Amino acid sequence: MKTLLIGINSKYIHPNLAIRLLKQNSSHDIFIKEFTIKDKLETILDFINGHSAKVIGISVYIWNVEIVKIMLPLIKDKIIILGGPEVSYDSDHYFDYNIDFIIKGEGENSFNALLTALEKDLSYKNISGLSFKDKKVCSNPIEAIDLETIEFANSMNFDKCQIQYIEASRGCPFRCSYCLASLEKPVRYFEINKVKNNIKYLINKGAKTFKFLDRTFNFNVENSLEIIKFIIDNHHSNNVFQFEITGDILSDKLVNLIHTAPRGLFRFEIGIQSTNILTNFSIKRYQNTMKLLTIIKNINEKAIIDLHLDLIAGLPHENLDSFRKTFNEVFKLKAKELQLGFLKMLPGTKIRKEAIKYKYKYSKKAPYEIIENQFLSQDDIKKIKTVEEVLERYWNKGFMNKTMEYLLNDPFDFFLDFGNYYESRYTWFDYQLNDLYVRLLDYTKDLNDPMIKELLIYDYLNYHKQKPKKWWEPLEKKEKNEILRKFSKINTDYNIDELYKYAIVEKVVNYIICVYKPESKKLYIVEDV
Repeated sequence: MKTLLIGINSKYIHPNLAIRLLKQNSSHDIFIKEFTIKDKLETILDFINGHSAKVIGISVYIWNVEIVKIMLPLIKDKIIILGGPEVSYDSDHYFDYNIDFIIKGEGENSFNALLTALEKDLSYKNISGLSFKDKKVCSNPIEAIDLETIEFANSMNFDKCQIQYIEASRGCPFRCSYCLASLEKPVRYFEINKVKNNIKYLINKGAKTFKFLDRTFNFNVENSLEIIKFIIDNHHSNNVFQFEITGDILSDKLVNLIHTAPRGLFRFEIGIQSTNILTNFSIKRYQNTMKLLTIIKNINEKAIIDLHLDLIAGLPHENLDSFRKTFNEVFKLKAKELQLGFLKMLPGTKIRKEAIKYKYKYSKKAPYEIIENQFLSQDDIKKIKTVEEVLERYWNKGFMNKTMEYLLNDPFDFFLDFGNYYESRYTWFDYQLNDLYVRLLDYTKDLNDPMIKELLIYDYLNYHKQKPKKWWEPLEKKEKNEILRKFSKINTDYNIDELYKYAIVEKVVNYIICVYKPESKKLYIVEDV
């Protein structure tokens, strides 16, 4: 029975691993096709309705569920099967959308069994994780798969420009009440040589960026050590490997091993979410926050691992003052990236079931984001969103970190005040890179601190690999040339003709000299020349 599996991804660089695994682990005739959420609905529907497949499987996630709901009634003469996290919990209402089956949880075995039953006209009523309508909706229990029976499928439709998703385990050892992973039991591991062979295959094919989907990669210390050691021994120079790490259980052995790796090879994503003890207790997130912050600080000081830290606004017992404290404590760790997210009341999670308890209001459509609760008003949420807008553009992009570090004694209040100033004059979506520097300089002009302008120019020149367009009033040519002549006498790395050709010179508090040669760039700050 010919089957078409559809993935509607958030971006092109994010391939759909689920439909690849279903195809790889099936004995049936399966064709896979991927789109993104930016593709026109008509394009996706024309492809599906024009395909000769009798069975259509659609992988449903928080980013594509609203598109899928619109599509379903418009799919003609197909057996429709839904799968994915968005339909694995609290999903009976999807049968109002012209569908035939839902496969909840892990789908490799159940999907193949369902196709076999449909092709041979056998009973499907006892298939694990299967939901179907027989006068009423019937749902079978989800059974965990023996991972030794699963074949990897990353080689299908390989594109080295995409992120390569890797699994070393499935399931989560923790029970955080806002997360669907808390419902995935138990933790199981793929055979480690199989994982290593998969990594090696993809590296040799030219893959660059790898993301492990393990909920807590470092939960099994010996497994994580062996995989990290394998990556260090076998990586290529352009590789980056990202892992989701639980920071307060991070072993010294693993940290010490990773610090033998080249800088930038590894990227750790660490969820902190909140430093409020009562908040973490209420969501069943039992972390040693002081130990966690200390470990992160120590990792960051070595500057080998790129750190991505996560916070969630809108958790129980976290009012605006508490969140300000959380934000400032975590921001001061100076991670390369800090993601400030807003609580999403995901179907099936404990926090959604407790919505009345904490007086949550939230969007009824995906991504089900919080509007307010008894601890945060809508105005409080708006303030945090303003902070998030500034954080994303002025810190996470890495354009001006020296300037930010100089300015930020109280990060939350600075971001909020600057964000209010910004929103009163500009939009967040219409700007060139140099506009961000000019707008911050305008905001700080009342401070009468020339060092801010110097740091902004430094950050701007340091960010660019080639001579950029200037947003400030440059030095007169005569003064510039005089400085370069003096500089050439104290720095013999360049002759005067090279400096005339390749150098930018500015003077604020100190002299800033940046030499943009074709093969290299060097930036100097000197008090006097």
